[in-house]
Amino acid sequence: MAESTVGHSEVKDEDWRDLALQIQHETDAKKMMELVGQLIAKLDGENAKKPVRTDPPPAFPDRPEADS
Repeated sequence: MAESTVGHSEVKDEDWRDLALQIQHETDAKKMMELVGQLIAKLDGENAKKPVRTDPPPAFPDRPEADS
């Protein structure tokens, strides 16, 4: 796997992308499931580190209101 010198988050991005590529090419179902578990754990770990947004999402003034 290539190391990134630009930023720590880019190395993490490469990690999960490498796992996703391995999953695409894996032919053994058991090994594929192991890789999927690793990918899920990696993505869950990264999502847990992100701050939770507490403010409401911005309004979309250009979007027409849905008819009820």
